[in-house]
Amino acid sequence: MNDIEKIKDELISHLKVELPYTFSKETHIKYLTLRDEDELFYRGGKFCCQKGNCIYLYNGGKRWKVPINFFDNDGNIIYTTTFFIKNNDEEITETNKDDKKKDEIIIAQQEVIKKLTQKIRELEYQLMINDS
Repeated sequence: MNDIEKIKDELISHLKVELPYTFSKETHIKYLTLRDEDELFYRGGKFCCQKGNCIYLYNGGKRWKVPINFFDNDGNIIYTTTFFIKNNDEEITETNKDDKKKDEIIIAQQEVIKKLTQKIRELEYQLMINDS
């Protein structure tokens, strides 16, 4: 499907998912990806698993894989598939809480690194003065 109005209708109450993302089993995923150099929208299916560069979906017994990234001959990413899930506030809130905790840990670690780097500089400066 490539009709913008139909795609907008399909994505009402859906959110774009930023990867990496931990999908729950049975989560219905819609997506926008390349097919024969055209960008097309698919109504998708339920999440089965993720292996390497592919997300596996199923619908009524049929299972297929959706590439996350497309690469050129040199291994550079030339296109990334966009995934959408239904806006389930509870699930997203939990994910956001986890992300916020991770961000807080990273910021705290960066502060420690910054302080230790400053201390090393001070000690190096003192060594240079003492050696003179």
